[in-house]
Amino acid sequence: MKGLEFSGGREIPLPPEAIERLRPLSFPRGKHPHIPLEILSEREREVVELIFFYGASEREAAGILGISRSSVRSYRREALRKLRERMGASETGNTRPP
Repeated sequence: MKGLEFSGGREIPLPPEAIERLRPLSFPRGKHPHIPLEILSEREREVVELIFFYGASEREAAGILGISRSSVRSYRREALRKLRERMGASETGNTRPP
């Protein structure tokens, strides 16, 4: 059984049908955005990668990581808050009110 490898080096084994469905995003050469994932906890990084880079749904991410959907939402929300803060979105007014 193959698995998904995350930027932190962790690999999670998945059945072949899940591997086939969850394909990483591809960017044109030189157009890959720099996203400072290193500021996130390991779990936040895994949630972000699954949902935004592999296209997993909240339910799929929860099943893969062995956590609840509400935990997936919490990790995603906190990760996005940290990324917005780091990338300066709060200074440009591009954030929603809390």
